[in-house]
Amino acid sequence: MKFAAILFALSVSISAGAAASDNSRPITYGHPAKEGTASRVIKISPNTRAINVHDGETVRLDVNGNVFEWTFNIPTREGVINLSDIAPTETAASGVRVYVAPNPLYFG
Repeated sequence: MKFAAILFALSVSISAGAAASDNSRPITYGHPAKEGTASRVIKISPNTRAINVHDGETVRLDVNGNVFEWTFNIPTREGVINLSDIAPTETAASGVRVYVAPNPLYFG
């Protein structure tokens, strides 16, 4: 009987862990920013392959005339993402990588 209780508790904890680590949810890289809140403008041309931003930074991205503002907020200290993952669907941003550096306010 004691073994059955332990086995049941173990199966419940494994199920809870699997639900908590749901990989089907997208990782957030920040959020669209309110217009006019960007600290700088980054122009993306057809030849652009990479851009650099800081975690916590809000930038205005001009991708061949399609403009949007984004506040970068990544769950890790630094990261690399595809611009196409955050750009509006009508924006042709494939092939551009965004290198997100740690926020200098926290990591000097």
